[in-house]
Order: sequence, then C-alpha cells, then structure tokens
Amino acid sequence: MGLFFNYDRPGPGIDKNAPKKQGVFLFFELLGRNLRKLTLANMLYFAVSLPVLVIYYMIISLFLGGVIPDAVGSMEFVILAVILTVLIGILWGTGPASSGYTYILRNAVREEHTFLTSDFFEKAKEGFWHGLLFLIVDIVMLVVFFISVLTYWRLSAKFGGMYTILLFLSGILVALYTIMHFYLYEMEVTFQDGVIKLYKNSFLMSFATMPMCFVIAILIITITYAVLSIFTPIAVVLVAFFIWISLMRFMVDFYTARVIKKNILSRYEQTDE
Repeated sequence: MGLFFNYDRPGPGIDKNAPKKQGVFLFFELLGRNLRKLTLANMLYFAVSLPVLVIYYMIISLFLGGVIPDAVGSMEFVILAVILTVLIGILWGTGPASSGYTYILRNAVREEHTFLTSDFFEKAKEGFWHGLLFLIVDIVMLVVFFISVLTYWRLSAKFGGMYTILLFLSGILVALYTIMHFYLYEMEVTFQDGVIKLYKNSFLMSFATMPMCFVIAILIITITYAVLSIFTPIAVVLVAFFIWISLMRFMVDFYTARVIKKNILSRYEQTDE
C-alpha cells in the first residue's frame, strides 16, 4: 500500500502522540512508510550503477569460471554470477552512486525528508571523489580476494595444511572488509572526514558492532540467494532493478544509521549544549 499512498504526513488514524515503536516493529513501519521512495531510489541506484555492476559481473564470472569451469555458460552459472553481483552491489556499494543512495536510505531511517532525484545526485556529486576512490579500492580488493581464494582453494585441495589456514584467513578478511562497508558510506554522507579517517572509523564501528553486522550480512546473503535463485537471470535483474537492493540494504542502514546517531551524533549534540 505504500506504493499508492503518502505516509510522510499525518492523517486520519495516525496518532502523533502514540508511543514510538522500537526494534523490528519500527523497521517494518519505516519500510512500509517509505516503500514507494525506496522503490524509486532502488531503480535510480541500479540504473546509475549499471556500468559498475557490469564490471563486478565480469570479475565474478572469471572467478567462478576458475572454481567451476564445467558449469561456464550454463543457466545455473549465470544465475549465480548475477546473484553475487547483486550482493556486491548491496553489501559493498558502487562508488559515488552509493553516496546518494545511502543518503536517501539514511534519511528514511532518521525520518527526515529528502527530494529523491535532486538529493541523490547532489550527494553523489559531493561524495564523488570519495566514492570513486572507494570503488577503485573495492575493485582491486575484489580481484585480490578472488585470486587469493582461488589459489589457496586449489593448493588446499592438493596439499592441505597451511594453505587451508590461508584459505580460511582469506574468507575472514573478506567478511571483515564486507561489514566495514556497512558504515563506510554512512560515515561519508554524515561527516566531513578524509578517506583514511572514514576507513578507520568505519572499521572501528564495524568491529565494535561485529556480531550484529555478521547477523545482518548472513541474513542478506541467505535471503537473497534463497529468493533470487528460483528466478531466471533476466528475472533476477528485474527484481534487483525494481526493489530487491532497497529491501536488503534498508536492513543495513536501519541498523548503522541508528548506531551512528546514538553513539556519535548524540555526543556532538551534548557537547554543543
């Protein structure tokens, strides 16, 4: 119903003095209230990010070709590559477009108004150089991670021992690098910090909230694979284009935006007072 009605203004049946919902109840309330905007933001983000998503898809396809060469070109291979591409777009982001997209989602969580198109492109422009550097680092790290995992996976199958440990450590590094992104663009659109400080603070925040970040990441990966794997590759792309990225990414920003507001912004407000 959020697609057809505007929940941004009080109306009949909405008690402004009603107790504020918390936790999962607040999550679904905000999701329903902002569903129309999130759908439009999803389509805008996907369209602007398409060149980056194509690059991700090409890298992922090369990696999968090394892991399961006999499946290259099959329907299952393409579906898996597309799903992994969507997951990278959700969990890591796509550079400058993620600055504008995160700003829209962050304000939805904080119940602050945004003008979808103008604010999206304004924040993408403001964070262009930060986002571009984030993207370059992500592409390099994606290639390095895939080469490391593929190399250690093959050596582990032959020799085991140390190579199995290195394969495990590579997986841990991928996981830590992934949850660090939960805060990276949130920090970038909230604070006027340099790139090094953004990476440092994002890592520290993700480390401090690691259990919940891992839970969210596992939920996103599990739900995304379970749902999208039943579709054809074209259907997966369409679902991702219309709504799926926002449905999954909103879980991340709902959590991280509130953590930042509670643990950092509230301290600034107390200091100002």
